[in-house]
Parts: sequence; structure tokens; C-alpha cells
Amino acid sequence: MKASPKSIFEEFIKEAYGSQYVIPVYQRNYTWRKNKQIKQLLDDIESILKGDTNKHFMGTIVYNIGKIEFIVRERIVVDGQQRLVTMFLIIYALRNIARDKDDNNIEMVLTNSYLENPNEKKYKYRLLPSVSDEDAYSYIAKDMISSYTGTSLIIDNYKYLYNSLTKLVDKYSLNEVINAIRELYIVCIELDSDDDAQQIFESINSTGEKLTAADLIRNYILMKRSNSEQEEIYNKYWLKLEKIFPQSKQLAEFIRFYLASKTYTLSSEKDLYDAFKSYWQKQINNDNYEIILTDMVNFAQHYNRLYLQNDFDELGEALKDYRKIQSYMPAPFAMSVMEHLRLQDITNQQAKEVFQILNTYLTRRYLAGQDSNAISRFFPSFLKN
Repeated sequence: MKASPKSIFEEFIKEAYGSQYVIPVYQRNYTWRKNKQIKQLLDDIESILKGDTNKHFMGTIVYNIGKIEFIVRERIVVDGQQRLVTMFLIIYALRNIARDKDDNNIEMVLTNSYLENPNEKKYKYRLLPSVSDEDAYSYIAKDMISSYTGTSLIIDNYKYLYNSLTKLVDKYSLNEVINAIRELYIVCIELDSDDDAQQIFESINSTGEKLTAADLIRNYILMKRSNSEQEEIYNKYWLKLEKIFPQSKQLAEFIRFYLASKTYTLSSEKDLYDAFKSYWQKQINNDNYEIILTDMVNFAQHYNRLYLQNDFDELGEALKDYRKIQSYMPAPFAMSVMEHLRLQDITNQQAKEVFQILNTYLTRRYLAGQDSNAISRFFPSFLKN
């Protein structure tokens, strides 16, 4: 592991000629807000312009070297993607401001020395954002922002940065603003091949905004694979889970129930990540990871059918009543029933009868004022039989 302080603009980005910073799919989405982190960073830049401070420390960026092709290398960002993506948005904004002012020299320098790798096709752009942000970012990189019709935090932040930096350039000058941005520093940490990126990632993210168990599980599954493998797994499996469970905490709760249906034990929320790692390690020795992930997607669809949908279902009133009760206590058991139904181990009529019994049981406990927490851990154990 090599750690050193560097100007993020003048050294970390400019001196990485022929490199591409890759935000892997296991990273959480870009989340900086214009009225919070972006505004604070702009205030720090103006403090440098005013002479109130000489330098500003932004934090750390951790990366390891990925694929190498002749002079081109991938730098896989383990931590620090928020500040790195924001820095690239700043440089794109400065480049376009230079163009507006007909300063072709600065425009060309920013493009060729900071934003792009000249004479490269595959690695043309110095930054490859995560899959979820790549489409919006490409509109900025290709100077096609006016054609973008979706909603994106990256696009919104770019526009905010462009307008704010334009005001600073008008107040000071383009050269002065760029010189101030040269004084934004980071500590960059390059990991060695024998460093455990997963362990380092977990340690770094043990402070600040906590990662959910779902975030950690996604990272655990993806991190030690190549970027192409990560994208394939993410698009084929994990993206389907995120579409069903847009909120990370909701996805974590599903994984907790899924794991209970497989291990017959309901883990506590704080132990979920460790429990999943243990389950994964045991299964991966025998099964291809695709089998486990396919199974997770199937169970997520069962969960969606049981709890999140409200349209007509072939199981009729039995499932309709179960949805109305909205009890998650029997979720591991109920999902397994739906899986038996999918595999045609049982008939629709048998599934209906199971849910009728569950509905009667849950309703009677509710009317009797019985606390459901006491038996939440019983349902997974029923699956053993």
C-alpha cells in the first residue's frame, strides 16, 4: 500500500496519462447533493480565491491497478468516488466555460491533459463511472447535455457547477479559478496486489454514512472479480434485485428473509452480513455463483408477489387476504411455498390452502393480542420438515 498527498487536479488526474479511473458496479450510486456537499466544495474553492486559505483537503481516494494494456491501465476506485466524479464534473464545466469565452488553449489543455486520453478509443475518457451513472455522464463527456431527457443527480450537479463556476470566473478570472482548484488536495492510496481490497473497503466505510448489509453483500459478491464480470453479474442479477427493492434497507430485509429460508435461522440485522458471507462460502464450494444469484432473484420475485404487488393473482382470495394482513413474520416460509409452487412440487390449490391456514393463524393471534415477535424465528425452522 502506497499513500501520498497529491493535488487531485494537477497530479492525481493530470499525471495519470493513459489511465482510466473505473468506478466499479459494487460502489453505491453517486449521491452528492448540490445544496450540501457541492456547495461546501465551491465555498472552499472561493476561500482559496479570497486568500482565506492556501489549500483544502478533500479526503482520501483509494484505488488498485486493474487491467493493463500496453500504456493504458485501469485504476479501480475502491473508495472516494464521490469526490473524484465531482472533480471531473468541475473540469468539464471549466472546459465548457473556456469554450464560451473562446479560450481555445485552455479548452484544449483541459480536454487532452485531464478529461481524455488522446488517440485512445476504448479508454478515451479518463473516468468510467458506475453502470447506474454511466449513461448520464456520457452526455456530459460527449457534450450532448441538451439532448438528455431523463433525471440524473450527475446532470443536475454539473449544471449547478457550471453556473456557479461561471459566476466565480466572472468575479475573478478563469486562470485564477483553475489555480485555486489546483490547491484541492487528497491523500491517494494505491493498494498492492496482496492488499485485501474488501477488508479495506469495509474498514473505510465503518465510519461516516453506514453502508447497509445489502451494500456490503453486493460488494462482497462483486469486488474480487474483473470489471467485465462485475458488470455482467450486476446487469444479469443484482439490477433485477434493485428494481424490486429500490431502497437498500428494503433489499437487506429481503436478503435476511431469503437467508432464513435457506439456513432455517433468522439472523439479526446486525449479523446479516456475516451470516450471508458464511452461507455464500459454504455454497460456492458446491455450486456455481449463478445458481445462488438466480435463486435469489426467484425468491425476490416471490417476495414481490407476496408483499409488493396488489394486482389480481391466480391464488385468489387467499393471497389477497395475506397481502392485506401484511405480516412479514412468515416471509421465509411463504417465499419457500411460492418456490415449491414455481417448481410445481405443489398445486395452486395446495398453495391456497397453506395461505388460508396462515391467514387464519395470523388473524387469530392479532385478535388475541399476541405479540408476533416471539414466533418470528419459528417459521424458518418449519421448513426443515
